[in-house]
Amino acid sequence: MISVIICSVDSQRVAELQENIEKTIGFPHEVIVFDNREEKSGLCAVYNRCAERAAGEVLLFLHEDILFYSCGWGGILFGKAMEQETGVIGFAGSSYKSRTESGWMSLRPFVHSHLTEKGVRIGMNDNKNDFCEVSVIDGLALAVRKSVWERIRFDEAVFPGFHGYDLDFSFAVSLEYRNYVCTSIELEHFSRGSFNAAWWESCKCFHRKWADILPYSVKALTAEEIEDTERKIERKTTYLLVKNRLDNRNYRRRRLLHLLRREPFNPHNIELLFKYWIG
Repeated sequence: MISVIICSVDSQRVAELQENIEKTIGFPHEVIVFDNREEKSGLCAVYNRCAERAAGEVLLFLHEDILFYSCGWGGILFGKAMEQETGVIGFAGSSYKSRTESGWMSLRPFVHSHLTEKGVRIGMNDNKNDFCEVSVIDGLALAVRKSVWERIRFDEAVFPGFHGYDLDFSFAVSLEYRNYVCTSIELEHFSRGSFNAAWWESCKCFHRKWADILPYSVKALTAEEIEDTERKIERKTTYLLVKNRLDNRNYRRRRLLHLLRREPFNPHNIELLFKYWIG
């Protein structure tokens, strides 16, 4: 059985999702909805609390702003999740996690996703397999055996809010199991998330926790490939910080000056400099 766990703040949205699950899952299941409108507990706490009373061998943690278009998807997830080597299964993730402070998203060669997001088809899959191995997974959907969750719970102490829980949980699991992005199930996510101060703080918390292990890749990379990837991710993340005015101005300034010293004639860095001074 699959225990579907949803932390809800929108009664209409979660009712639509429950109806959608009943029509499409095609597998024995239960749905556990935690109404978080008043309590406003962090997702790690909600997910751990609900998982404790879940009856299914497989847990599926879902955002409430999604809908499934494939029918019979429950059996696909359950079968893969029950393989002993499998850790977490999701629908967007990366096979590489940088040492540079950032979220789960890295660069195109490492990113795998299979969903529609706010009406836009997001499919980045360089092979034809139904499951692509990754390290970190976006939290819109996280499927995992309950026995795996019992060994590696969501970290309520380090991630008490609504960000970072997915990055941390999936990464911790990937160190002992294999995580996957599923490419054979169609679904839509009606949000692209938010790059705000709380999100950025969770990224920094993640990197402090795992600093001794990062960078991490599920596939072997040369030292040159790692350094090239880190440079590109640092540039991409700095652009995000400048664009969204995250962290304090002095921190953004240090990040930008570091990029300029390393690659003074890179047009992307010059563009960042312009955005910084007018931002």
